[in-house]
Amino acid sequence: MQKIQKVNSEHENEINILKQNIQQLVEENNVNLKQKDEKINSLEEQIKKVNN
Repeated sequence: MQKIQKVNSEHENEINILKQNIQQLVEENNVNLKQKDEKINSLEEQIKKVNN
């Protein structure tokens, strides 16, 4: 029984680490998406200026 609890505890730790890693990736992705949006907006503004 103790061995099962140990394995469960190890799995819980692994799951928590994976959750943290996923959260970090989501946050990094959000930052990247924001940067892309800003770049697109900047390029659109430049295009407008050139066309006027």
